[in-house]
Amino acid sequence: RDLLYIMLIESSNDAASALSSIVGQEGFVALMNAKSNSLGFLNTHFVDSSGLDPGSYSTARDLVVLTEYLLNKYPLIWQITGIREYDLYLNNGEFHHKLISTNELLGGMSEVVGGKTGFTSYAKGSFLVIEKSPKEGNYLIHVVLGSKDRLEDMKKIINWLEAAYKW
Repeated sequence: RDLLYIMLIESSNDAASALSSIVGQEGFVALMNAKSNSLGFLNTHFVDSSGLDPGSYSTARDLVVLTEYLLNKYPLIWQITGIREYDLYLNNGEFHHKLISTNELLGGMSEVVGGKTGFTSYAKGSFLVIEKSPKEGNYLIHVVLGSKDRLEDMKKIINWLEAAYKW
C-alpha cells in the first residue's frame, strides 16, 4: 500500500518497479499489455512498469479510457492522486518522510481532484488531470502529452474550458 502511495503521489519509478517485482518485471508488463488490449486501447504498448523505456507509449485517448476504468473500478487510485501531502511512516510507527504530490494543481485549482504527472527526456512532460465537471457527479479528464511545460499547458486547457463554457 505504501508503494502505491509513493508511486502515485511522488511519481516514484522505483516504487513502480518494486510493485512489479511481485510477479516479476516481464510478467507484470505482460499483464499490463493484456489489460490494455482488453480495455480496447488502440495505441498503447508497455515495455516496462514505470514507463521510462522509450519503447513504451500511449495516446491521450487511451489514457482517458484507462482513467474512466480506474475511476469506476479502483477509486482508491484516484483518491490517492488527489492527496497533496501524505505522511509516510515505517512499520514501527516512526515518521519516514512527507510525500509531496507532483500535481501542482491540487489545492491551486479548486475543481482539480486528482491526476498524474510524468516525464521522460524522450516523451517530454505529460499530465493527466481529473476535474469536477459542472454537471453534478461527472468528471472532466484532461491530458497533456509531449509538453515542454506540462503545468502551464494544463492550466491553459482548464482555463480555456472554463471561459468557453462560462463555468
